Amino acid sequence: KAGGGTSAGKSRQNAIKTAVIAMDCEMVGVGKNGKRSMLARCSIVNFRGEVLYDKYVEPMERVTDYRTEVSGITPELLAGPDAVSFRQCQKEVASLLERRVL
Repeated sequence: KAGGGTSAGKSRQNAIKTAVIAMDCEMVGVGKNGKRSMLARCSIVNFRGEVLYDKYVEPMERVTDYRTEVSGITPELLAGPDAVSFRQCQKEVASLLERRVL
């Protein structure tokens, strides 16, 4: 995911929700020296590699290390119109995971 990509913020309505899915999360650092990790992007693909979910997540704490070189995350991406709250992400992902193998 390094480099950020341009697809975040969009879930694919036409992608088939297969029984087996995969999830990848990008994290940013929070707290003193950015040592603690916080969710910044969540991506889910189906068995065929088609994107089911890919959204930036607004941090719940002040970010002290964006880890951009690894995560591709920048302040602009997390403050952009496509970023969702952690609670919204949690609900949407829980719905996608229901009755599926991760």
